[in-house]
Amino acid sequence: MKLDFVIAGAQKCGTTALWRFLSQHPSIEFGSQKEMHIFDNDRINWSKDIDNAILLNYPEKTPGMIWGDATPIYTYWPGSLQRMHAYNKAMKLIVLLRDPVERAYSHWKMERARGCEPFAFEQAIRGGRARIDALGAEAGVHRVFSYVERGFYAAQLKRVYDIFPSYQVLVLRQCDLKHCHQETLNRVCDFLEVERFTCSSEKVFVNHDDTIGELHELDRDYLRRLYADDLNDLMARYGIRFDQDPYWDQELARLRA
Repeated sequence: MKLDFVIAGAQKCGTTALWRFLSQHPSIEFGSQKEMHIFDNDRINWSKDIDNAILLNYPEKTPGMIWGDATPIYTYWPGSLQRMHAYNKAMKLIVLLRDPVERAYSHWKMERARGCEPFAFEQAIRGGRARIDALGAEAGVHRVFSYVERGFYAAQLKRVYDIFPSYQVLVLRQCDLKHCHQETLNRVCDFLEVERFTCSSEKVFVNHDDTIGELHELDRDYLRRLYADDLNDLMARYGIRFDQDPYWDQELARLRA
């Protein structure tokens, strides 16, 4: 009666879309809501309460069914991965990634639409980052204002692979889920060892307040510089990049100069 897999990250990278797709699979059950926030819950007594916390929010597991959760803070939030491994060493993790600059802007738009963010984007990603250390329980960690911090993917993946073996981890890009929909779904089904299926990808990806406008080039360039080293590590260690054009490598080299 254990959770079998988790869509563990990253926020604003297509996790809601994948959850909606997999929720249609006849052999997959999710909990009572999309984000169960189990393994990032610092109030749970992990010595005795974890199984009850899960069983109360999932239907009875029948033969042939698997249980999943989709909480994209897990790769970022301290302690989550260790708790997942302690709970179920055979847990499978799906991690979705997206250009970290676009991810940061989408994250900010979401919090702006919710009324949680008073700062303009340019301020939030610069001086506004000081709020994280001021308000967070741990340096560099905050649930709301972590627009920049959640985009350091190489560091998060290293933590994942330090705890889980590579064959239990599937890393996808949001663009593949969106533009190579069926092929990517097939990869997910094969990874989870369930039968392949088809479902529509229309009207699934979430946008927040498109009236805000496009990301300013000065902000884009600023974030590219911040992420340059991490993006190089992401490519060198894991072969992941977000633009297949050779210009991308030239851009990273220019920003690091």
